Amino acid sequence: MIATFNFNAFAQKDSLIFNKRYTRCEKQWVTFKSKQDNQYSYGYIYIDSQAGFTYDAKGSFVIDADGHYHPDTSISKNSSVKYRIAPNWGNVAIIPASGLKDLNLPAEPSWVKAYYNYTDTLAHNIRWGWMYNAVDDSEMALPFLHKAYAVKPHANGLEFELAYAYNALSKPDEAINILNNALNNKPNDILFIRELGFSYLQKKDFPNSIKIYLKGIEICTDKQLDTKSEMALNLSNAFKRSGNENEAKDWLKKAKLWAPPGSKIQEYLSRM
Repeated sequence: MIATFNFNAFAQKDSLIFNKRYTRCEKQWVTFKSKQDNQYSYGYIYIDSQAGFTYDAKGSFVIDADGHYHPDTSISKNSSVKYRIAPNWGNVAIIPASGLKDLNLPAEPSWVKAYYNYTDTLAHNIRWGWMYNAVDDSEMALPFLHKAYAVKPHANGLEFELAYAYNALSKPDEAINILNNALNNKPNDILFIRELGFSYLQKKDFPNSIKIYLKGIEICTDKQLDTKSEMALNLSNAFKRSGNENEAKDWLKKAKLWAPPGSKIQEYLSRM
């Protein structure tokens, strides 16, 4: 059971700041407020290369008026329940060193080493870049992708992830540089073409965006209808923003026609 403490001046002693997104807490002990007053749940965040961001829940604690952390002793210190972190997780606080000492927690648990025991650094950096892009934190993806790009620019999946990150961060010029080099190596890679069209769309360079999307749609296969539909939607947007309403309406119809049933692009178009 959790002991009872004097919580006078609790607010003044509580140094926890709940301003961290989970993507900024890899390999950190974190906490968030539980449903009970003055009680906090805590655990460790790490990345599983297959499952993605994962939370190892350890238990709960309270903080007394002197700022000391007291764990719930009814829960075994060896307790561990792992959860895959949902994208909509709220902000957390990182437990300070003093709190780790009170809770008798190591800075890094010994078991986590197994998840970071990689031998292929290139593959690791690409995978971690993909992980961060997938949870909408491309700023964190860039350092991993830059390291990989310096070693092997044309590594499978790397150039797309790097260009995607730049576009997500509204840096289309950097994305264009990466994609042009990528297309010199693979001229008909449909994902490179799709991303390049979006880069020019971000720059409001509608003629180039339209030209690139038309090329991409022309070479799309029947197995790439989701990509074809997405490019048609963006092509409609490019025509509309350049003042050509008739072409915009025509390409929007084609985007809806090509969207595979149950796909994300079909769901998006159905809400329009």
